[in-house]
Amino acid sequence: THYGYIAYDGGTFSYTRLSSVTPPEGDYIGHTGQTQYSYDARGNVTAVIKVPKSGSGLSSTSITASYPSTCTYAKTCNQPTWTKDAKGNQTDYTYDNTHGGVLTVTLPADQNSLRQRTYNTYTAYNTGNGTIYRLTRSETCGLTSAQLTLTACPADINTSVTLTDYGTSSTAPYTYKSNQPYQVTVRDNRASGYDSATTTYAYDKVGNVVSVDGPLSGTNDKSFTTYDAN
Repeated sequence: THYGYIAYDGGTFSYTRLSSVTPPEGDYIGHTGQTQYSYDARGNVTAVIKVPKSGSGLSSTSITASYPSTCTYAKTCNQPTWTKDAKGNQTDYTYDNTHGGVLTVTLPADQNSLRQRTYNTYTAYNTGNGTIYRLTRSETCGLTSAQLTLTACPADINTSVTLTDYGTSSTAPYTYKSNQPYQVTVRDNRASGYDSATTTYAYDKVGNVVSVDGPLSGTNDKSFTTYDAN
């Protein structure tokens, strides 16, 4: 018979959260074959550690994250400021303190020592029953270490841009007040101009996608979905 084990933390800030999982072939006493979890004082997962089986000759690996030490802004304090993969590659994040949306995501350096960063832009919309903030533009570019303080992609480099339009009462009568996109346009910006591709979505009265019309002209790349009454 093989047994697995699940352990829970009994510390001051644990709130009985999961601390480790040991599969049947693992050995809790020797800390082998386990997945272990660490938390900060607010319960955010700060580390997930993979401990290999005993005798495998492999080393433990970990995925880690960092969060603000104090909860100054409730909508962002439990969002990670950075995460690291098992090789120690770090991805950095910033957020809008008003609505909590992700403002930037900066990936680890690539083979050219550039860090790909995505800048997100949100637009406030009054639904008549409160204001929502919708992602309307994302732009991605590769930055050198000296450019990481920039608040937007430089104008003289190639970028990838995604524009999201949520439609109007005429073009998207069932969803224009929501976060469901009516049209999404993707384009590659270059000094000589850009290529653009737009996909259009249609919805039924309960928000199901009923058609997707791709960027080709006409309806050659348009697909339809049908739902039953259930």
